[in-house]
Amino acid sequence: MKRTTLAVLFAIAATVLVAGCSGPKHKGGGRPDPATMIERMDANGDGKLSQSEVKGPLAEHFSDVDSNKDGVLSLDELQNMPKPQGRP
Repeated sequence: MKRTTLAVLFAIAATVLVAGCSGPKHKGGGRPDPATMIERMDANGDGKLSQSEVKGPLAEHFSDVDSNKDGVLSLDELQNMPKPQGRP
């Protein structure tokens, strides 16, 4: 009986631990937090994203998001980028 109880408790603890470690690192399934985007893509560590550092849909709309046209995306520009069409 004790072995069965311990095995069940271990299985529950392992499941909770794995569930807490997996999944997206941003809320709502939408785009990630701008600071997280910079942290993940900023290869040279300057706190901005150059066109060569950007991947995915953001790369396709780089010039639209780069509001001051300086060739890099700042945290402010990422925070103020327009929402994708068709999304609330």
